[in-house]
Order: sequence, then structure tokens, then C-alpha cells
Amino acid sequence: MKQFTKFAAAAVLFASSAIANAALIPSASPVKSFEVTSSKAFSHTFDFNGSADYVKATDTFTAAWLTVNVSDQGGSETFAFFLDGIQLMDGAEPQEFKNIPNGTSLSYSKLQLNQTAIDALNKNGALTLSVSITKGNGSFNVESSSLLAQTSRQVVAPADVPEPMSLALLGLGLAGIAGMRRKS
Repeated sequence: MKQFTKFAAAAVLFASSAIANAALIPSASPVKSFEVTSSKAFSHTFDFNGSADYVKATDTFTAAWLTVNVSDQGGSETFAFFLDGIQLMDGAEPQEFKNIPNGTSLSYSKLQLNQTAIDALNKNGALTLSVSITKGNGSFNVESSSLLAQTSRQVVAPADVPEPMSLALLGLGLAGIAGMRRKS
């Protein structure tokens, strides 16, 4: 009985660990450098549908973080990041970034996506980033961008064996044992 209890406890732990697996899946833009001006925005779609690590039927995005690396050569501008046309928010306020100091490079890293963006990612398996100037007449370069997404995978448990079939199999097994015993 002790062995059965240990086996049952181990089976429950194994099954519960298999129900929700989490994974971090990266996606990066292939851009080398793209100049953003007041009339030209940067755009890239992060598409997880082709990733071997993402299965739309069983995976749910639970969090995601955006990183954008930029450099500036001159001018003065305020810019913003948009995900599927919705401006990245800082709490309840739209998040805007002030002028990048001329001649420097900056990394806006691990900007956490809000629930609206996560919902859009769950719906489509993809998210489009746009970077555009909201004020000013300067320009800057988007050097690279990446999106790191966390998923939770729901593993479907195998169906329970119906009770009548279990009893029928047990009966056949016992009949087989009895038959083997009679032959010898």
C-alpha cells in the first residue's frame, strides 16, 4: 500500500507539472539600420506563428518585453512606439520618448507590453511595431528591435479509460491467467 501511495503521489506531481509549461520565445527584426523621419516611420511585424517554440492551439502569451536600439545624428524630435497601432503606455499615459542626444546610441530595453498588446498577440500570434516621430523635425535610426514573449502551454491530458472497458480488460487478463494455469 505504501508503494501505491508513493506512486500515486509521484503521478499527481508529474501530471500537474505537465499541465502548464512556460517558455520564453525571442523574435528579432532583421533590420540593419532604418532612418525614421517626420514623414517616414519604421515598421516591423514580430510573427511567432512560424516559430517551432510556439503552437497557437496550446500556447497562451502571458507577458512580453520590447527592446528597441536607436541612434541619432542630429535634429530634435519626440517619438513613440506603437504596437498594432496602439501607442505604448506608461500606466494610463501614452509613453513618449524625448530627443536622443546627437551622436549617441540608446537602448530602450525590456519595455513591458500592456494587456491590450498581449491580447492582440494571443489573437494573431503576431504584433506589428511602428516607431514614428510625434513632435519635431529631426530624424534618427532604428538599429534593431526585438520582442521577447513568455508563453504558457496547456498540455491536454489523455482521456480517462471508461470503467466498463477497464473491468473487461481485467476480466480477460484473469481468464488468461486461469487458462494458463489449467494448461500446466
